[in-house]
Amino acid sequence: MGQSSSRFLDFGSLRNRIILSLTVMGGLTLIYIFVTARQADLIEETALQQHTIYQPGAKAGERAAKGLHKSTLMLTTYLQSGEETYRVQWEAAWEEDIFPAVATLKNHRGSLVQAEAERIWRGMEKKLNQLRRNQADLIESAQNDLVRADYFENNDSALSITQKNLLNNLDEQVVPASIDLTYRAQQLGALFTEIDEEKHASLEDIILVLDIMAYIVMALCVVLSIAFGIWIVRAVIMSIYRISKTLKALSNGNLPEPMPQERNETRYIIKQLNALIMQLRNVQHFATLVGKREFDNDIVVFNNEGVLGESLAGMRSSLSQVAREDRQRNWVNEGLAQFADILRNKDNIKELCDEVIVQLTKYSGAIQGGIFLVKDEEENEPYMELISCYAFERHKKTGTRIHKGEGIAGQSWQENDTIIITEVPDSYINIRSGLGHANPKAILVVPLVYNEETIGVVELASFKPLEDYQVEFIQKLSENLAASIATTTNNERTRKLLEESQEITEQMLAQEEEMRQNMEELQATQEEMRRTQNEIRDKESNLNALINNTNDTIFAIDRDYCITVVNDTLRNKYKKAGIDLKAGVNILEVLPADQRAKWKERYDRALSGESYKQFEERMLDDKLQVVETYHNPIMNVEGKVIGVSVIARDVTDIVQVQRELERKQGIVNSVINNTDDTFFAIDQDFRITIVNETLRKRFESSGMDLKEGDHILEILPQESVEFWRERYQRTLNGESFTENQERKVGDKSLYIKVYYQPVYDENGKITGASVLSRDITEYREALEEKDTRDKEIAKLRKALGVETNKGNKIKNGRLDNDDKAEATNWKINQY
Repeated sequence: MGQSSSRFLDFGSLRNRIILSLTVMGGLTLIYIFVTARQADLIEETALQQHTIYQPGAKAGERAAKGLHKSTLMLTTYLQSGEETYRVQWEAAWEEDIFPAVATLKNHRGSLVQAEAERIWRGMEKKLNQLRRNQADLIESAQNDLVRADYFENNDSALSITQKNLLNNLDEQVVPASIDLTYRAQQLGALFTEIDEEKHASLEDIILVLDIMAYIVMALCVVLSIAFGIWIVRAVIMSIYRISKTLKALSNGNLPEPMPQERNETRYIIKQLNALIMQLRNVQHFATLVGKREFDNDIVVFNNEGVLGESLAGMRSSLSQVAREDRQRNWVNEGLAQFADILRNKDNIKELCDEVIVQLTKYSGAIQGGIFLVKDEEENEPYMELISCYAFERHKKTGTRIHKGEGIAGQSWQENDTIIITEVPDSYINIRSGLGHANPKAILVVPLVYNEETIGVVELASFKPLEDYQVEFIQKLSENLAASIATTTNNERTRKLLEESQEITEQMLAQEEEMRQNMEELQATQEEMRRTQNEIRDKESNLNALINNTNDTIFAIDRDYCITVVNDTLRNKYKKAGIDLKAGVNILEVLPADQRAKWKERYDRALSGESYKQFEERMLDDKLQVVETYHNPIMNVEGKVIGVSVIARDVTDIVQVQRELERKQGIVNSVINNTDDTFFAIDQDFRITIVNETLRKRFESSGMDLKEGDHILEILPQESVEFWRERYQRTLNGESFTENQERKVGDKSLYIKVYYQPVYDENGKITGASVLSRDITEYREALEEKDTRDKEIAKLRKALGVETNKGNKIKNGRLDNDDKAEATNWKINQY
């Protein structure tokens, strides 16, 4: 009761202010009526009272009708334009016109005793409230739609679908109800007016008397109305101004301080506006934290409800997920980069695995770790051995062996797949420290796979389950680790092979030197063997090509008579006999029993440091075969004999060629020596390669010994050196020519014809020059004698007149057969 009284006495409310204003003016009117009633008779007093009652009723009816029309008009304009001014005017129509007028009608309805008035008033107040709610619902829908951008389309003349729906609802629900209520209000006003006019007609005389008093009362009411109006409007305008100022600040993106609560009806708007400001402050704080990447904050915006609240909550959840994924991705990338340096900078498998398991255990947050590598020994089945570990107990240190399928690690090896255990038995593993011990919560075993083959596993134990991204990281790292281990293993194997190769190379170099000496001894000095000698020199540059691309049998043994090197020729010969001759085989064991002692004696001679060669002739398939065998000791860098190299060559063809060359040489010597012509040949260095006996004896008669190998220019007289050098050089340059020379011998002249001819090898290259000198003195004397006789015959013919006739016939081409025969003899004589 006390609360209701205080609410009623709260004149900050517009309703209470209006009621107060009407009450004051009504009170004054009642006082005026009471005063005038006391001064008039009872009829005048009653008529005046009725007139006072019906006139406000008529005005209230008219006022209510206008207010309803105005509210409908303002609502329609607001729905079409969305301007807040029309909504405010709509609310003012209800608060300032409709509700006060209806209250007046309600207060004076009892004065209308007609049944028609009762019929009009019946349900009017309920319909009026329903109309107020319907119009308020349309405004609220429009306000909600104004938040969205699609309330108005780009075409200003066309309404959006939402706007059309609201206007349709206005036309279907609000306008008919408004028209009905307006009509009812007008009817009530008309009833009041009609009764008032009837009573007024009868009371004009009384009113005339009381006009002066009425004017005074009306003036007082006007003054009070103005005062009350200013009092009411001022409160409304100030509240609306403060609300507008706050909304303007919000529209500019600012967050003003919450508005103080008003005592009038705008307090509901201010309350919601202050709530909106607080929510927007939460949005600001939320955005600030999101900008700082603090996504796990507990700020609630719009209670996580509504479009904006749900969107912001969803955004926070999405950003939090993205941030979490970024942290995981960065963790993986940083880990791969960190371990990439370790994998790149380690070239020892033990050091590599030790460093990886320590860093991996720490980086992944595990508490124990180990790396097992597969060992594949020929004599045993494959097994895995613990090569590196971190925080393992003493009895599980490196060296632990696991076979395929044995335990979790062996099972991962066998299945070539990752195994994760989250329920670890108490007896599986126990992690100890100086203060205590505990069982892990998770075990992870990842195989090390390289080229689709498991070469080991990585096992980690942790007090907490490993996340999926951690498992994926460890799997990627295991792939890289497997590749690095395989590469390092290959490098170590290559390094060992290289060391062994270097050692073998040293041995081969020693053997090569010995073989080179043997090859030099096998070279022949004859020109026909030059090609063979060149091929041998070329083969010396590559030992493998030398020993395998030859028909010679070549092999080397160590001091235990075990073969260290054998060429394909010898291997193939033994293979035909069903013996696989290869490195490591004892040569004495594959020899026939009756030959072992003989060959052992030869090998021992070479092992004692002796180098020697031996010729053997034997019959093979009824053919003579000559074999030349070289035995040379192989020494290391310290000069110690470490083996023997044996080279056996079938020299049957060479021997036969030598014998054939000796036979042909005998024929050539017989040819060039059984002539009076002198003949010799020189090489590119002017050294004699061949000389016949005729020339040799001529030089001997001069006291000089001419033989192969002598420099021809050094033997000749000094004054004739340049003469002969020029001719030899022309011949060595490829020119073939002859010349006649006259040489004085005492008081006689010798005529010599000299033939110069280049000497070519089988490739067409000039290797020397041959010089043949022939004495043509007798031939020249015969020619001179012939010339003398020809001259005598010519004189005789001339004297007989034969030459002129025959010569003319020859020149004119008119000869008979006898003349032709004679002309031929004449041409010969002329020549």
